[in-house]
Amino acid sequence: MIKPLSLGILAILFSTSSGAVEPKPCPVAPLQESKITAEGLTKYLAIFNKKSTSIEDFVCCLPEQFRQSIAVAHSSVAAQNSRPESPRVIMSNFVSGKPPTKFLSINGGHPDLNQSNSVEMVLVDDKTGEVTLHDISFSKDGAKVSEANPPLCLKCHGSSPHLIFEGPTLWPRFVNGMVTELDHPAGFANGVSRSAAKNYFESKESAAKRALKENPRYRCLTKDVPGVNFLIEFDDAIEEQNEKRIASLARESKDFSRFKTAMYAQAVCPQAEMDLDCQLSGGRDCKNWLAPEAVRELLVVGTLRDSIARALNVEELNKAIREEKARLDKSFAAEIKASSREKWESSISV
Repeated sequence: MIKPLSLGILAILFSTSSGAVEPKPCPVAPLQESKITAEGLTKYLAIFNKKSTSIEDFVCCLPEQFRQSIAVAHSSVAAQNSRPESPRVIMSNFVSGKPPTKFLSINGGHPDLNQSNSVEMVLVDDKTGEVTLHDISFSKDGAKVSEANPPLCLKCHGSSPHLIFEGPTLWPRFVNGMVTELDHPAGFANGVSRSAAKNYFESKESAAKRALKENPRYRCLTKDVPGVNFLIEFDDAIEEQNEKRIASLARESKDFSRFKTAMYAQAVCPQAEMDLDCQLSGGRDCKNWLAPEAVRELLVVGTLRDSIARALNVEELNKAIREEKARLDKSFAAEIKASSREKWESSISV
């Protein structure tokens, strides 16, 4: 007499015969953080390319820290841009209290976006702050690491490459980046109501969060987008790396020995800062502890914005910063109004 098979045995037979085995997220051995260098990735991709040619699989091979420590840009305007339904995700080895030294970024692969088949990589020397940029391009023939600092990357990051991030107090193009601004009683600037601004940014953030859950490219990333406190710490850590770079450039300058005492005094002594402002602005009754020719040379600067280059003291510098924030507010206000108008026109045409 044949006894009936138990439910447990039937389940085993069924699962074996159907081949219903979960595929490994990464098709090869996962990538170690120490191998995230130009040379290390070139060797790793030689193995990876034999199994896969997709960014989706590559992201799954990244260390867990990178897949958890993310900043999500719903409306990036960088060379690798994004849109809410295809956001840009910046992954890094950042942990609280330790500045990041390695960044990788992707967007959702939308055909209308730039660099949709690339992983952008930024490497930072933790001692000097020196930045090196690479593009990792993916095609049906496999992934390939570019030479250091390709021209496309330098268009934004400068000929002497440096880290770029929004902030320091607001991150309008990032998920959770406008929390403090939108909760402020004064509301948004340039005649935009608080509710309109809130709806605008929340709709973009919702679309980006939905894409993180639905787009296969993000399948191995955390779905819990870090909040504004993460962005604050991340921004501060990036600033710290930039300060290392600036300090290194200053030390390498042929004029460093001439200015080092003044730089130190300006950094630690408020009165010295006021004296320096007085001299730079050509004021009277200044304590002229810098030679006139040295003051003239200090005025020869190169920065990203002319308004900052023209600033002669702290007040003018703060004014330039306020004007830049106002410019961004105005730009976003125009976007919000246009978005509201499009929704209204759409509703009456239905």
